[in-house]
Formats: sequence, structure tokens, C-alpha cells
Amino acid sequence: MGTRIIPCQVCDEYIKGAGVVVGAAGSHHDVVLELAFSPLWEGLAKTITWFDALGEHPTLMVLGTDLLAPGELEVYRVPVPPEAKAVAGEMELTIKGAAVADGVEIRATVAATARFRVLPGKWDPDAEESQDVTPSQAEQIQAQIEAIKPKFASAAQDAASAAASAAGAAASQEAAQASEEAAKASQAAAAASQEEAQDSAEDSEAWAVGRRGGRDVGPEDPAYQNNARWYKDQAQSIVGGDYATRPQAQGYVDAHDQNPEAHQDIRAALDTRVWVSVGAAEPETGPVLWFNTAGAAPTETVLLELGGEDGDTVLADVDGELYGVNNATANEEPATAGVYDFHIEA
Repeated sequence: MGTRIIPCQVCDEYIKGAGVVVGAAGSHHDVVLELAFSPLWEGLAKTITWFDALGEHPTLMVLGTDLLAPGELEVYRVPVPPEAKAVAGEMELTIKGAAVADGVEIRATVAATARFRVLPGKWDPDAEESQDVTPSQAEQIQAQIEAIKPKFASAAQDAASAAASAAGAAASQEAAQASEEAAKASQAAAAASQEEAQDSAEDSEAWAVGRRGGRDVGPEDPAYQNNARWYKDQAQSIVGGDYATRPQAQGYVDAHDQNPEAHQDIRAALDTRVWVSVGAAEPETGPVLWFNTAGAAPTETVLLELGGEDGDTVLADVDGELYGVNNATANEEPATAGVYDFHIEA
């Protein structure tokens, strides 16, 4: 049910927020005053006396715990009674706080009278009556309520704490269960990894030396007669050992090179080439054109002009070293076929 809330503050003896409209004459339970009390009023039994705009028909209302705002201990939401809004004008209210001991009022605080506007409206005052307890009874009841009110708040707080603790315990149990499941999963993964590592080690051993788990592989194993050791043994049985590093290998190569029947193509090419030899010793092999320099004076430069076409190349053996000699210029025609004139210039 919708109501209009008017915020007010009871600051010691004064009420702030008064003077506003609280409805029209004849209306009721549609406007609520939200009264926030200062510390001066703590522990006091609070009552309100209402008067209509004519100053008549006083109505007493006790501020019990049922009027407390949600979550508050000193803020009340008080509906304006119909008697106070019976006629148009400025209705009045006065708040009293009392401390009671053994049925005797030992302390009282009264706030200054506050006024609120009631708009004109037709209403028959005899149509409704309010049933209220007497002021003395109201004070006695409210004093008892004020005494146990902190217990209500403490009980509510304890209930909230218990609910929070229960929720935390449930969350902790769920977290513990999740941790247990994660630990089991990690253990299973570790076992699987260990098994895979063992299988990999056995595979490496099988492909390297033909043994799996310390035993020779059988015909059903893919590494049977298909591993590095097996191929090594096969190669050794064919060549009689490590052929590539045996000392006999170099001897086989030397004997082959010295065989007159070997490298016939290379030998034919060398036999058809004419060498020009310049030196003090006579060449031992031929064919060669030898210029004897025995007894000749040393020179810095020797120029050979060879008969033939420009650009021809011959080999010149100078003291045991072969040099390519390019024919720079054509010489005179030979006097006899197969004979060339060579000029040696210092």
C-alpha cells in the first residue's frame, strides 16, 4: 500500500521538517512522518499527542518497535491518525519521552509543539473513532519495550551472522571438494605422464639397440631387425669391419692410381699434349720441347714467342713447375714442318 513519507528530525527539543501539508481533512493512513531522534531520546518511552486544527480531540500514540524503520533503532515511521486531520487548518503534535522505574516516571523530555497543514475537505467526524490506551498504560508498555529493544537488534544481528557463517561453511566445503577433485585429476595426470615417459624410454631403447625393457625385441615388434644396431652389424658383416677407417683403404687407392691400366682417359689427354721445358736438367718424360739453360747467365725475364695462332696456350715447365703460356704474337713461319722458332730474351 503506497504512503507518502515526510522526513523529520527530532533534534533534542525541536522538530525539523514541520509545516508541510499532511493531506486533506478526512484523509487518514496515507501520510507517514519519519521521525529520526537525537541521542537525547535514547532509552526513553516515546509517545505523541495529536490535536486537530481546532486544538481539540487529543489522540495519544505510542512509538513501539512495530513503527521502527527497517534496520534502525531510533528512526520511527509514524502514520498521521485520522483525528488529527479531521478539520482543515494547522494540526499540532507534541512528543514526550519518559523514563519509568517501578511504575514511577523518573525523567521526561518534551519536544516543542510542531504544526502541519491540513487542507480543506468534507468529512463527518462522527464516522470514525480511535481506540487507544491511556497515557499511563502507554508509558508503562513503551518503557518495557525500550528495555528489550536492543535485544531484538542483537538477535537480528546474530541471525545475520549465523546465516553468513553457514554460507561461508558451505562455500568452504565446496572449495574443499573442488580441491580434492583437482588433486585426484593431477594424480591421474602424473601417473599417465609417468607411463608415457616409460613407453618413450622403451621405444628409444628398441630403435637404438633392439631391446625393449632389457629384453631383445621379437618379430612382432616394429624395431625387430629395423634398429640402428642391427643395421650396423649388417654393414660390418659385409665389409669385414669399419671399412672407411681401415689402414688398407689408402693402400687400395694408391695401387689403383699406380696401375698403368687405370685412368686411361686422363693418361691419353696428357700423352697428346706437348710441353715446353726450360731448365738446366733434361726432362725425363716426353713429348717435350726442352730449352737447356745450363751455364746461361741468370735473367729476370724470359720471353717465349711461340709460333701458332694468337690466343693458343701451351704448358711451359720451368724448373719443375708447369705454367700456362699464352701465345702473344705469331712468329715467323717455321723453316721445316713441325719446327718452331723460339726467341729467349733477357
